[in-house]
Amino acid sequence: MTSGELAMQKAIVDTDILSEYLRGKNATVTQRAEAYLRKHGRLSMSMLTVFAIVRGRHQANQLKRATQFLTWSHGAELVPFDEACARVGGEIAQGNRI
Repeated sequence: MTSGELAMQKAIVDTDILSEYLRGKNATVTQRAEAYLRKHGRLSMSMLTVFAIVRGRHQANQLKRATQFLTWSHGAELVPFDEACARVGGEIAQGNRI
């Protein structure tokens, strides 16, 4: 584990970063997400992010990919989206990104 991984705090991944990670085309995002997974074991995301990804898949008529994402997301820490999540998410957006 690198010193950067040791210092990496637990965070809620936002929709844009998760989308980039799932695409697998951005090496920086992929490397940081994999470092995060090594340290924390799973990603944390809000149910609002789950909604946004599934909605996007349905809008693109990618129903199989929507179902695959939902199955994959069961391995993540799913955080209900409420006022506390909105507050923490806003704080994270100010500096703690993977």
